[in-house]
Amino acid sequence: VPIDDIITAFGKYYLKGSQNKSRLLGVPFISGTTLKIPGMRHVNTTDTIYQMANPIFSKLLQQFQKSFTAKGGVDFHPNEIQLRQCKVDQEVYPHDIEESWMGFLAGDSSRNPESWPIVRYLLEEYLAQMIEEEKETDVVYKGEYAAPTSGSAGSGEHIFDGFHKLLQVGAADTDYPINKVSDIGELDVDTAFDQIEAFSKGIASQFTKHNVMIFVAPEFERAYLEGKRAKGFYNISNDGQIGTRIDFTRHTVVGLESMAGTTDIWATMPQNMFHIMKRGDGLQNIDLQKSDRMVKILMDWWEAVGFGCNKLVWASEETVATEDPED
Repeated sequence: VPIDDIITAFGKYYLKGSQNKSRLLGVPFISGTTLKIPGMRHVNTTDTIYQMANPIFSKLLQQFQKSFTAKGGVDFHPNEIQLRQCKVDQEVYPHDIEESWMGFLAGDSSRNPESWPIVRYLLEEYLAQMIEEEKETDVVYKGEYAAPTSGSAGSGEHIFDGFHKLLQVGAADTDYPINKVSDIGELDVDTAFDQIEAFSKGIASQFTKHNVMIFVAPEFERAYLEGKRAKGFYNISNDGQIGTRIDFTRHTVVGLESMAGTTDIWATMPQNMFHIMKRGDGLQNIDLQKSDRMVKILMDWWEAVGFGCNKLVWASEETVATEDPED
């Protein structure tokens, strides 16, 4: 735990005063919202690949004739979600804080360093909340798996494929692709209302009365609400009466913090979104190892996100476009 700035400012000594944890003030962590979408399927498994199959039904009806003329059938498309192993490694020398203004988080001579308040503070106020924030901002939408470099700490955005990568893979699947919606363009705050409504109309009419969530960055959810207000369609007394449901449908606009900074737009039903974990207790059953005066914090588990059925996913052509390797 680097506290050089604290020592420089307050001195390398501890004077017991009124300082306590309430004086440790920082920027609030970003809450994970994508993995908390109501209706999303959360699955705990003992496998490293979660396997499913998508039935493909052929048409049956034909006009009558006395001879038997077979028609129709069911095919099954394999669908699997690959889990990836994730970890957190952290080390701390609890004694570093003892001779500083932070000494109120130190222990006493009768306590083991792994039981000191500084370790509990790191577990409760840092690790748990930072893992949730990083998953939201770096992984569940923008993540793209890459193998680690031996001996070097890896990067959060590479621990498993997020939904954006899965949309691109689904669009490139020649056997069972997702649905691409054309003529939307990259979202722009000035035209987002019309673009989002056009995207909704690009979803097959049979899903008009289904609970489809249309996902965008938070700034475009706000732009949609502002656009709806500007249309003057309603008699309203406050902005709380303006909703994100698209009129005449059961489609809903949802701004995801995980998509912040993107101009993407895509949609599916929440029950078609999967969050898979193996040994998820690795986030709670933390391994604390003491080596001399160092305390190591180790956590590891397997995790992935995915879709149950590509045919229930829609994305704009711009969202699933891949960069030209020569660019």
